[in-house]
Amino acid sequence: MQHRSNLTSNKMLFGLSLISVSILSACGGSSNTTAPEPEFVPVTSPPNLEQRQTSDAALSTPGASAVSLYIKNGVYLNAQQQIFGFPEVVNTFNDAAASGARGFSQTNTQEVGVDEADRIEYNGEYAFSADVPVWYPEDGYSPKVRVLARQDDDSLQEVASLDIPETYNVGGLYLADDKLGVITQSAPSYPIDIFRTSFFAPIGTGETKVTLDVYGVSDPSSPVSDATVSIDGSLVNSRRIGDDIYLIMQYIPVVEDLVVGAENDDDLVDNYNALLRLDDEELIPSITINDIESPLFSLDDCAIPSDVKREEGNAQLVTVVKIDLNNPANFDATCLSAEANNLYMSAQNIYLTAGYSDTTTIHKVGLDSLSYNASGTVDGIINGRGAANLRLSEHDGNLRILTTNYDDFSDPEHKLFVLAEESNSLDVISELPNDAEPAPIGKVGEDVYAVRYFGDKAYVVTFERIDPLYVLDLSDALAPKIAGSLEIPGFSSYLHPIGENLVLGIGQEVSPNNLPDNGNDVIILPTTNGMKVSLFDVVDPQNPVVRAERVWENAYTPIEFNYLALSVLQEGDLFKFALPVERWLQDGNLFRGTEYSLVGLEVDANAMTMEQAMQLVVKSEDDLYIYSGEDRSIIHGDNVYYLRGNSFWHGTWSATSELSGPY
Repeated sequence: MQHRSNLTSNKMLFGLSLISVSILSACGGSSNTTAPEPEFVPVTSPPNLEQRQTSDAALSTPGASAVSLYIKNGVYLNAQQQIFGFPEVVNTFNDAAASGARGFSQTNTQEVGVDEADRIEYNGEYAFSADVPVWYPEDGYSPKVRVLARQDDDSLQEVASLDIPETYNVGGLYLADDKLGVITQSAPSYPIDIFRTSFFAPIGTGETKVTLDVYGVSDPSSPVSDATVSIDGSLVNSRRIGDDIYLIMQYIPVVEDLVVGAENDDDLVDNYNALLRLDDEELIPSITINDIESPLFSLDDCAIPSDVKREEGNAQLVTVVKIDLNNPANFDATCLSAEANNLYMSAQNIYLTAGYSDTTTIHKVGLDSLSYNASGTVDGIINGRGAANLRLSEHDGNLRILTTNYDDFSDPEHKLFVLAEESNSLDVISELPNDAEPAPIGKVGEDVYAVRYFGDKAYVVTFERIDPLYVLDLSDALAPKIAGSLEIPGFSSYLHPIGENLVLGIGQEVSPNNLPDNGNDVIILPTTNGMKVSLFDVVDPQNPVVRAERVWENAYTPIEFNYLALSVLQEGDLFKFALPVERWLQDGNLFRGTEYSLVGLEVDANAMTMEQAMQLVVKSEDDLYIYSGEDRSIIHGDNVYYLRGNSFWHGTWSATSELSGPY
């Protein structure tokens, strides 16, 4: 069910609190058709309520009265238990969209056609960049979005800037034709990808709102404010398909004047009666578009667990809001009640997952009608090293997910599941290992370091002593199998398919001399020697081989933890990759400083070769440490732009390139 915008001036007051991430999906309808509220009947003794935990039960829309009671019960329990923490969420990839047609690189995304917010956007003539928190002692930090024009000599010049309130975080940028979307947030939160995009780092205090500012940039040197959309709640994540931006948000109503941590019966009774008197609108987040406020959705259309009992409650809501950049006043919203700490989005559906000690619950929201579709559960969890969303992929209508079961008394166990939607259920139709294919994914004691899907194959890297690369054959959804594997020293933390025949692995090298002997327990992980990039030939899935590899000693790349840091440009059979690198300089055993650079690699997909083409080295400013995890780059033909901190540097795609800047 979905709620389409109906802008009215309904003023509402609510507070926000963030508890573990949850979801309320399927909101819709018009608030003008809400059924009459039942007559208020006060309680005379404290209610015996129970906090509803997550389950794989299908969700349903029982109507405003049932949803209202469910949320009010949750608010009551929150106040009693003094739960006012922030939610625990974990960072949440398929082949990135080809950028060769435009002649310049674009955001490295998980799914073709599904854009992801980043701190940088580029249209071939103008670069848009969101400043990240870099505090200089003399002038502090003032957030803003810079607009820089490409000059005739290929340098950059700032031509405009968009100021952001100091109490706001920049949550990322989207550029669609002549529209720029700037997502900001007014107070602390922990979005799904906080561990890979620290420009989301929380600052500020007070009520949390997410704001989408839409600018017309037909003339980027003079951006025009088209609309400001502000929504109560905290940002979980966002995506863009075409002109539509999807905001996935969490919201928990907090009612003022309740006795927090109440213990005596009088206070408990007063708390519950105060909640029963509340109008339903006070439980709903609001959306404000150009100063016109309205409810984001109607409780009539909110989905809660279909098997919920009257004495159960949960106040946590997650909403999915779709906003058209060309007409922000025309929005859709949906809400569900469930927990979620990871997000994966295909071109057709959103999958919200919640991992617990040994299971993962999945809720599916369809994008065509922006409505709740189905729920399911699999053994194991997806939280671990690397981006959790890389462990999921939708293909031919089915969901593939690779999980790990961590047991205190045994080694990690990894499984791949294929799920299909049936009615309101996500049913497991196959898994690996199985009776016909009993071989485990990974050797004893190995953990999963990277997962990547490409068509009907999956590539999995596990690691404890060495780096096995597994190729999984998923061509038969009912009979997945391990096609082949390859063992090399070190490990890959990120995998990037290059067509059907090659995979680029980015991670760390481990010297064989540092490996423990066979049969010995691994108490401490082997010492890593530096950043490693490998080119895998997977033409024969049963016998993958390494075609090329390079190692940079005492170095790492943030791509290991954040795939947005990688830039890719395809020119026919030639693939250009730009990798930000942080390297620690040593003189014997003495630390001499840190070197920051952008390394350019060329992969010839036809010849199956990989060579280093260039390296742009940027000196640290006054020995001030600036986290390299926010470094970005643009490849435009033979020109390269390196965003280090909040400054751009320019060079060319050649071994003799000279560095110019900063801009």
